[in-house]
Amino acid sequence: MSEMDLTRKETQDNFVTERIDVYKNNLLGDYDDQGVYFISPQIIDELIKLPKQKTTSFDNSLFCVGDLLGFGQITFQLSFSKKTNNKAKASATLYLLEAVDKINGYMQNTIKTKLAVFQKTVTNFMESAFKFFNVNPKDTGSSNNDEDEGRGRKLVDDEMLSQSYILAKKQYSLFLEKLSDEKCLDAYGKYFTARYSALTKMNNPFSNAVLELFNEEYARIEKFFLKEKNYKILNELLDKCIEEISGTSENYAGQEQQFLDMTAGALETFTENVGKIHQKMGNKALNMLSKEDKEKMTVLKEGEERRNRENDAKDFQDTVAVYGEQGVVIEEAPPTFEFEVKEEGAKEVKENKVKEEAQAIQQPKEKEPEVKTKKASTSMSDIRGKLDAMRTKAKAQESVVKEEPAPKTPLTAEEKSRAKKSNYDEIYNYLNDQNRIKQEEEQRRRIQAQKDDMGMDM
Repeated sequence: MSEMDLTRKETQDNFVTERIDVYKNNLLGDYDDQGVYFISPQIIDELIKLPKQKTTSFDNSLFCVGDLLGFGQITFQLSFSKKTNNKAKASATLYLLEAVDKINGYMQNTIKTKLAVFQKTVTNFMESAFKFFNVNPKDTGSSNNDEDEGRGRKLVDDEMLSQSYILAKKQYSLFLEKLSDEKCLDAYGKYFTARYSALTKMNNPFSNAVLELFNEEYARIEKFFLKEKNYKILNELLDKCIEEISGTSENYAGQEQQFLDMTAGALETFTENVGKIHQKMGNKALNMLSKEDKEKMTVLKEGEERRNRENDAKDFQDTVAVYGEQGVVIEEAPPTFEFEVKEEGAKEVKENKVKEEAQAIQQPKEKEPEVKTKKASTSMSDIRGKLDAMRTKAKAQESVVKEEPAPKTPLTAEEKSRAKKSNYDEIYNYLNDQNRIKQEEEQRRRIQAQKDDMGMDM
């Protein structure tokens, strides 16, 4: 058997969800038009100045947190190089760690972004690095005097940063989420329906495996993580299932490409619609800011546009600033780590590097295609029938709306909310029915098996 090409996709929807996650999770960076996550230099400068307190250490890294009044706690990793160059200089690198919730908290990714490098001769290096990055290396819970001193320093720095770029970006993100959330969810609803419908129409081993995993995951987390009904969460769950099935069988490659071809138009429409929403609502959010915050966000936006112009050049490099005594420091691309929280208290670490991804899934769990295909195909007719019924119902409602005269008074916000909730409930109730039927079938099989065993004993 030839070796399978097992690589992890960076995105499944042209970085639309990643960009939405920026303001929904209050991230300090943005994605450029190449899909690369970056943090503006103005924000990096404030992050370096922010006082930090050590929480724990591991290997050659120290983890610490900083509290910014009006923003909250910010997590960092300070890593020390084990190598020095010919001039006997050491280096320390500061990273920002940002959490991103997926599927309403069922999974949590952590974006790790390289901020800056400090280098100096090895003499008193650790002390100099801590001072430059404003890190208190003492463990939290030290003496009262240390706490008082740290509290006084924190108040001074919080006052200095009270009108910062970080706080301006947070305020902008809050406004943008409030303005665009409902419209983005509508776009997600159309996109999810197109993808789910395509999988049911295909009815092949790949699509059946994805749908079966989707139904299993849905049933497992429904009570805890699917209480909030919206199509962004369903899309994220479907993304997770597609990613787990993708590449686990050589036979899936052509079938997965067929799925991508079938949903290409829906993806293009989804990307275009959300882009227009962000453009329009982004301008509104900008105008809602105070004069000072608007000026700061304008600077950040101009920097983003400049980066998008420059990153098209072949010689473009995503570098970080090097401080301290100048010398040779081995630079590397800003890495991004992802931590998937599948169950409470359990974490699976993934790096966005092809080699380590291949090692992590080098021995995939063997599938049982014949059994899975049979199970999935049993419910495919039900799924297609349900989708056809939904489409027929929608068309009938549209025709009625067209024939009826326009209402004299517009719908209230409460009526709109009820109508939207009804649409969400319909597909959620359908999925719940599928899970209930599956559980009843399993229970009947167990009862029959017990009867058969009792007959054999007699």
